[in-house]
Amino acid sequence: MSVFEYGSGGSTIFFSKRVNKLTSVEHDKKYYRQVSSVLSEERISNCKYILCEPEKNISGEMPPYGPKSYTSTLKEYVDMSFENYVKIIEEYQDGEFDLVFVDGRARLSCILHSLRKIRHGGYLILDNSERQEYDDAKSFLVDYKRTDFFGIGPYSLELWQTSVWELKFVKLNQKKLQ
Repeated sequence: MSVFEYGSGGSTIFFSKRVNKLTSVEHDKKYYRQVSSVLSEERISNCKYILCEPEKNISGEMPPYGPKSYTSTLKEYVDMSFENYVKIIEEYQDGEFDLVFVDGRARLSCILHSLRKIRHGGYLILDNSERQEYDDAKSFLVDYKRTDFFGIGPYSLELWQTSVWELKFVKLNQKKLQ
């Protein structure tokens, strides 16, 4: 498989050991260094690992969180834009990835930009999909087959949901994206 990942960590190590090619983008420089160190220690060479830090929002106004806002829901990034981070996937061909895993910042924007990059019959995974701020994603992916997984997170006792959509035989509901 060829996998694209927004937000790195344990999943980066997991995927890299099981797929042919992994492209992972991370926004946090400190975390990027930690994961880079593990990739090096484990001699993982099939991962293209990219650091793309957020930028100060130059407009001065932060749009409300949504698929076209390139914003994060975390307060520490209230005046930051993740547009470059989100758009890194645009460098790749349509249908290039078998799977896109979304577990980073600006998740709704990441989903919107990744849909064309997933091959017919491929998969989109959204981590923490139980969160209300991701309901828009669920509404504009409503026509795709979805499977939800509930459980305890890997580093806490908090319960959360991960959703997997299979992207085939469906046209995207463009009206819901606006």
